[in-house]
Amino acid sequence: MVVCTFLSSNCIELERTVEVHETSINEALRRWRIIPVIVIEDPKNALPLAGALLSGGLPIAEITLRTPKALEALRRIKGEQPEMFAGCGTVLNVEQARQAKEAGAEFVISPGFKRDVVDYCLEQGMPVFPASQPRQRSKPFSTPVSD
Repeated sequence: MVVCTFLSSNCIELERTVEVHETSINEALRRWRIIPVIVIEDPKNALPLAGALLSGGLPIAEITLRTPKALEALRRIKGEQPEMFAGCGTVLNVEQARQAKEAGAEFVISPGFKRDVVDYCLEQGMPVFPASQPRQRSKPFSTPVSD
């Protein structure tokens, strides 16, 4: 299953108001403005899917951690098609962020803001994007933030 995430004008506005370090993911988002979101059940499908995206001129993808074989799929893509700009989505905790980095993820997307995940990724120099969700969906995962 492939779902596409579009950058909204809110993301661009946020980028203008918050200090953003120029990274390859920022550059990629400006260029393509779309990230195919991939849910892979069988890692053998990873390379053909990445190849199709590359052939179609879209060398970027978010592999979600919604399946047990997602990290293996990411490893295959980064090992065989390193030109594919790939990251992990549905990252719920620091351990998953660490595993994503080890598997070759170039960015992390988490459902909602999780302070520990964001801090870990920033410490590792890995771009992280806490996704916005309706309050009722993100509440069980949220972390209190204090000034």
